[in-house]
Amino acid sequence: MGVKLLVKYRSFREYDGSYPPDWERRRKAVLKRDNYRCRECRAKNKKLHVHHIVPISDGGSHDLRNLITLCQSCHNSRHPVKYYLKKSIKERKTILMTYENKDGYTSKKKINPYKLLFYRNMQLLVGWDIDRGEVRYFRPKRVKYVDVTSKTFSKPPNFDSMTYLKKNFRIPGKLSPPPNAIQNKVPSRYHSSESKKCFIATASYGTPHAEEIDILREFRDKILKKRKIGKWWVDLYYKCSPPIAKLISESEVLKSLVRECFLSPIVKIMKKIDFKNYSG
Repeated sequence: MGVKLLVKYRSFREYDGSYPPDWERRRKAVLKRDNYRCRECRAKNKKLHVHHIVPISDGGSHDLRNLITLCQSCHNSRHPVKYYLKKSIKERKTILMTYENKDGYTSKKKINPYKLLFYRNMQLLVGWDIDRGEVRYFRPKRVKYVDVTSKTFSKPPNFDSMTYLKKNFRIPGKLSPPPNAIQNKVPSRYHSSESKKCFIATASYGTPHAEEIDILREFRDKILKKRKIGKWWVDLYYKCSPPIAKLISESEVLKSLVRECFLSPIVKIMKKIDFKNYSG
């Protein structure tokens, strides 16, 4: 029976990223094939899940050969980060997470998680970045550690995560035009003016969501703003940079010049600083 089921379901179209329309049929087929037992601890009278051996985010498919039955505890042990992300979303609790960007740089983030969903063949977490004061998206596979706090939050009633991604998603490694201000649809109490003040960097990278801007903001918040001369420089930057940023945003040549000759060297130096343990 198991062999026949595998052959039967190979004919179904494979979907990368989102679950296929016949997912429920596949799930039941896997449970039946595994005799409704956890393949790891052999438990039978527990809540069962269908687990992807090779994760979708790593190129795995929904083929039955890539699916096994696991009980809830065994499944959670395979996905500790995802388990706590889902838990925090369900309970509306703020999380503290360690996040690694594409260059291997890690940083601490305080997030109000809104939703986990698939978009453009990858799983993404959409949530409110408390430190930056704006809605952002993250790759769960880059989350190295999650701590669910006791602090609860309220999700904006009219906010839709998929709409946000369609307007703000940037293909990794490529620059895109400045996204529409989806934050304008979010009540002002969810905002902070600090998130809008990296004028020149945002204009040069074409989006406020570039990972390089994260590093520059962390340098501003954890080093510059803790010193008198640093605060003076930041205030001066805020006063003088808007017209410069406007000029840069209108020229692709200036964008590239500022990125490569000015911002990129600074970012490379900043990556060598351990902001977490930095004492100045």
